[in-house]
Amino acid sequence: MTYIAKHYQDFEILASTSLEYKTIWEYQNFIQFHPEIKQIVPSHDVNKNFLLLKNLRKRYPNVEIELMVNEGCLQGCSNRMFHEMISIDKNTVINNDKSLLSTYATSLCNHIIEKYPIQSLVIGTHIYPWDINEYAKIGITNFKLVGRDGYEHFVDYLKGYTIYLIAIENLKEIENCAISDFLHHLYNKIIIWGFVFLY
Repeated sequence: MTYIAKHYQDFEILASTSLEYKTIWEYQNFIQFHPEIKQIVPSHDVNKNFLLLKNLRKRYPNVEIELMVNEGCLQGCSNRMFHEMISIDKNTVINNDKSLLSTYATSLCNHIIEKYPIQSLVIGTHIYPWDINEYAKIGITNFKLVGRDGYEHFVDYLKGYTIYLIAIENLKEIENCAISDFLHHLYNKIIIWGFVFLY
């Protein structure tokens, strides 16, 4: 980043959520070392940490903050970094073991979500469409929907994005939609609060 900032000043440098920074000190040190940073995407784990987000917004008014709204991992997932690092073709076999495919990285969260679906929805750090205005109040207006690598399900992702955006403007429009329509990692059907959840 330092090399690019020095020699290619036309480039804008953005800090990905893959950094997994979760504290004000990490960002303070990072931005002090890289003052050219234009945007940060905090760890998904801190999506509901409004104290941190408010302080970041106040301390760095010229740095854009973007949040991931529908990441599949739950807060504190011990496999999250593996999820970021491992990208294995579905047909790849590791040491002749077909069970060790790319699903390994997400198996922990999938197990918890399937076993405790309601709890996962409540304690998760997903940003629901009805939450967006709360972030706007503290000056965060940029959000990212995951799924750009899901080319096999591209049409489904586009439908989910559309439902998500509609819900921000008019929640009543999606009252009978499955919550999995915009949180794609949920699978089974639950009906709660007028929404159809997959359980």
